[in-house]
Amino acid sequence: MRRQGFKHVTEIPPAENVFGTPVEHDDVDARKQNGYGLSDRNPGKEADGIGVNGRYMQTLSKSEQRRWELAYFGGGNSEMQVRLADGSVVTFNRNGCITEARRSLYGDVASYLKVYMIAINYSGKAVGMTERDPGYLEAIAQWRNCMAGRGYHFESPKAAQEAAQDLYTDKDRETARRQEIAIATADAECDRKVNLSKLRRDLLEKNTKLAGKKYEAEILGYQELEQKALKRAKELVGPETLGR
Repeated sequence: MRRQGFKHVTEIPPAENVFGTPVEHDDVDARKQNGYGLSDRNPGKEADGIGVNGRYMQTLSKSEQRRWELAYFGGGNSEMQVRLADGSVVTFNRNGCITEARRSLYGDVASYLKVYMIAINYSGKAVGMTERDPGYLEAIAQWRNCMAGRGYHFESPKAAQEAAQDLYTDKDRETARRQEIAIATADAECDRKVNLSKLRRDLLEKNTKLAGKKYEAEILGYQELEQKALKRAKELVGPETLGR
């Protein structure tokens, strides 16, 4: 990107969860005390959701933004498609800085994407399998009825949490927090009543193993490429830089 006249910062995620230890959805005591934990989140750091590079992009003119995107992602008549083991198709550009970087570290980019896209997404497939499970759907329906009996009408626990988040946009913080705790407490109590989270955990564990076994070759292939890429990266930038 520097050769193209632009900046790009590689953002490394924090080693620790900035929001603390995750709370299980059926932990009634925790929900009574702190709701979903929404009021504790610092809106100053991640509220914009665009990160360092997004904020840098905002300083550029529209034409410079288009040039930045072309430099980073590539473009023109360079598109190439790769079919993955699950039947889906990924499109990428043969040019662009991100492809150049991947090629330097992994070699053939198409071969890399075939294993990378499966390895990082197979757990999501397990989630999808879980959420389509008839037993889980029945438990969601029971949870929904339980919540309705308490005066709350949400399609799912996710919808309940999103509604609690929205409270902070049009209410004062104290009122939003009080209402958030009320929703979260009802959510957890209904969750526990119908054993929703326990069922989800059991199904997710089973489905993660199934998906992992189905795509074992891709996952192992990706791990092997990562090890080779780390060695290559040390050769390119030096182990001192990687160890910072």
